[in-house]
Amino acid sequence: MDGDSYEAEIRNVTAARRPSAWVASGTVTAVANSTPPAPVEGLEVTGGAGGAPVVIEWATPNDPNHDSTRIYRATGAGAAFGSATLVASIFGPANLVQSIENSGLSPATYEYWATSANASGVESTLVGPEQITVT
Repeated sequence: MDGDSYEAEIRNVTAARRPSAWVASGTVTAVANSTPPAPVEGLEVTGGAGGAPVVIEWATPNDPNHDSTRIYRATGAGAAFGSATLVASIFGPANLVQSIENSGLSPATYEYWATSANASGVESTLVGPEQITVT
């Protein structure tokens, strides 16, 4: 199954059909589709004034390999993606404008990023950051 991990062992069989001993080779993760989709387009972040929710909007790529969009957020102006956490995974068709609201945020500056992912979970290149200050 796609995304499942399997323990694997290997051995060699000679031309005379003599097998070697089994050797543990480690864990293998099955990935049905390793081709990433095109990235999302037009990532835009608005709102956040007076405690209003932050609205994140983007267009899914016109790519049949697109299955979902992943939205990430980090706290602090200029925050690196490495400190971001996944906020939402939104499933939907290709070539569509989508948006979500991110509410309940404390007053601060936030950075948002988005990726497109295929059905195997392989992500596109990162789009962003888009910065917004919640008051």
